[in-house]
Amino acid sequence: MSNAPGARAPLDAAEIAASAFERAEEVVHLHHHLRAQLRETRLESAADTPELSKLLRLISAHYEAVDEERRGIVQSMRLMADEARTMAREARQQSSEHLQVILDHIKDVVLTVDEDGTIRTFNPTGERVFGFGEAEVIGRR
Repeated sequence: MSNAPGARAPLDAAEIAASAFERAEEVVHLHHHLRAQLRETRLESAADTPELSKLLRLISAHYEAVDEERRGIVQSMRLMADEARTMAREARQQSSEHLQVILDHIKDVVLTVDEDGTIRTFNPTGERVFGFGEAEVIGRR
């Protein structure tokens, strides 16, 4: 410690905290929630500086609220994805059933093959024309 003119006396922890809180509120780039939390903590405190433990509780409570909101959003997204998958599955099933009704009643022979040349569908007219049952033809090349 120096006795020279202009030398400062050492600061205690309370003075350091007070100085830090004052500077923090003056900093423009602080998030608006943090500035509000600093003001709220200062209002609850009888002292000029907010208590660090109160400020940390406020910040922690805010993070908990944000986390809870995110969990809710994730759950909603999962539910929507499940619903979309269910709707897609039902649409495919209905399309398949609709196609089968058409194939069963069309007067022409209709068969479908996949990229490997395997027969996937064979309609009743094809059974009559070729003399093979659907079960005998499906899956053959």
